Amino acid sequence: MNRLTIGSMLLLLAPTILAAPAYPETHWYDLDNCAYCRNLTRDQQLLDHVTWESHLISDGALTVTVVAPAFEDSYHQAQAAMAELARKVKSGEIDPTSMKVCGRCEAYGRLVTSGVTTETVVGEQAEITLVTADSPELVARIHEFVKRNIAEMEHMQPGHGHQHHP
Repeated sequence: MNRLTIGSMLLLLAPTILAAPAYPETHWYDLDNCAYCRNLTRDQQLLDHVTWESHLISDGALTVTVVAPAFEDSYHQAQAAMAELARKVKSGEIDPTSMKVCGRCEAYGRLVTSGVTTETVVGEQAEITLVTADSPELVARIHEFVKRNIAEMEHMQPGHGHQHHP
């Protein structure tokens, strides 16, 4: 199973991510230092109880997020913290150039602000996020992004069925 980030949350964050300096190419994920992602590790057990399964589709990508019921509060707290950070950046309370973001968050922000369409459906058992585009160029960028996430996750936890990274 391939895990991807919290798509619906990062849609809110995309404009603020663009202004932040990116990590070098070698830091695609940085859960310790990325201003957004580190919220996912405040509860050190959370990522062991959330899966993000990603799939390429003809016009983009689909992500299914499943959170173990006992960790729903932690998950929602992480989302709220990221949204609050985005609000502070957007309002000018925080200078986005002073923030560190991982390469993954920076790339996703650029993708989302390039004209892709996103839609998230929250169900009782799972959250489904679609990232789609009409243009073949944007579809290719979505596919490239998802493939990169999958490859990076495989490098982080080789031999495991799922990863402990968004």
